[in-house]
Amino acid sequence: MGTQAAATMPPLTEEECVTVAAAAERLLDTLLSAATDNDRVRVNAARALGYLASRGPPEVLRVGGACFAVASARLPQVTDALLACVSSPAVKVRWNVCCALGGTLQRHRQQEDLSATAWAPAAVRALLTLLRESSNFKVTAGSCLSSTRL
Repeated sequence: MGTQAAATMPPLTEEECVTVAAAAERLLDTLLSAATDNDRVRVNAARALGYLASRGPPEVLRVGGACFAVASARLPQVTDALLACVSSPAVKVRWNVCCALGGTLQRHRQQEDLSATAWAPAAVRALLTLLRESSNFKVTAGSCLSSTRL
């Protein structure tokens, strides 16, 4: 139902777009802060940051670039927070970082030249490092799958 509801949803007005963008900014600030918390919090922050960076609300994208530009401008902050979580000793955090980076790479590969960004090469290096050095199967599989999304 979520996909069908999104397809029939009317475009947001400019005022609604501003409200959504402000709420997204507050949410992003909270998630960036949570990504530096303990591992029980970081695991969920990594997943949520990856979701926001890889998907974003489609109704905001339909309204125009002004609303989505706020999130796009902060993408380096999001990837820096995810990359800081790569060294976490918690397997769940590293696995969620793999999923988050993979989704982010896939989404932005379709929209821009990743080699021209500052964040994408670091994300790829982190995934390859996890692939090479992790002894956990889930992290290794997640980094391998995420690496194929380039």
